[in-house]
Amino acid sequence: MMLMGTDNPKLINFGFDNDTQEYNVVMHEHLAYRYEVVKKLGKGSFGNVIRVFDHKLKEFVALKILKNKKRLYKQGLVEAKLVETLNRADPEDKKNIIRKFD
Repeated sequence: MMLMGTDNPKLINFGFDNDTQEYNVVMHEHLAYRYEVVKKLGKGSFGNVIRVFDHKLKEFVALKILKNKKRLYKQGLVEAKLVETLNRADPEDKKNIIRKFD
């Protein structure tokens, strides 16, 4: 296991990640000066999905946070591109497909 950014063996990625390189969900934490963590919705093999309040759009949205691994980052880029393609094919949201905002 590689420790990033710290000499403390208990802290991984400055304490933002756990030992499996997943984001440590902290209630009411603010992410990117925009999203406030409200609830953890689910956990999968690629990371976590959390419910957040988007202070810019003034609404609740789901935020998917992948594990801190290079191969998952690359897979996340592919997934984001796929969602963008689906969103362009359904601009009026008639098919009830997940929407990518940011």
